[in-house]
Amino acid sequence: MLSAPREFRFLPLGANGGPALAVYRRAKGSNATYQAAGITLFSIRGGRVVEMTRFTSTKLFPLFGLETHRRSDALSQPT
Repeated sequence: MLSAPREFRFLPLGANGGPALAVYRRAKGSNATYQAAGITLFSIRGGRVVEMTRFTSTKLFPLFGLETHRRSDALSQPT
């Protein structure tokens, strides 16, 4: 079964000495707040992404100083 369409927002951050993204999502067309969906870490070698690791635990967000729920206007600027 397919899940409902979603809209995503990303916030850049760093983790383990490399680039990462905090991922937020909400139902498509909804006015609801965005909810934490995961943190994705990138391994870069030779200027290319060679590995991506995604953590889906929302308990990690506060460790990066991030909220687990955000308004869409709050996601246009990194914290």
